[in-house]
Amino acid sequence: MSPVKPHGNARLLKAGVAMMWLGCVLVVMPALPADHFANVHEIVLLWQVHWWMKFAGVAALIVGNTLRLIGTQGHPGLPWPLFGRTDILSLVRWSVRKRLLFHRRHPRATAHRRLSLALR
Repeated sequence: MSPVKPHGNARLLKAGVAMMWLGCVLVVMPALPADHFANVHEIVLLWQVHWWMKFAGVAALIVGNTLRLIGTQGHPGLPWPLFGRTDILSLVRWSVRKRLLFHRRHPRATAHRRLSLALR
């Protein structure tokens, strides 16, 4: 029995973990202290920066986790390495044929037809 070739990518795995750490640091980082003589506008601007940093941290967590999963498992949108030596063109033909068959069976599924029915 031949060994299975791994589908992952070590660089993407490391980059994903690093990005997740960066996201965790950004999420946990405290807000900058306001000056004692700051007016309300300056304090609101500090809090806007603080919440944008939180948002950037959560976004970095999401992207980092996605990169980590792709680095571990391989890309889920590319199925042909799972089948071994498969002709990519025949796989694409099969996929397009299934989509066209779906739209023949369900003619209202296309966006153009839904829009034209809604405008009637």
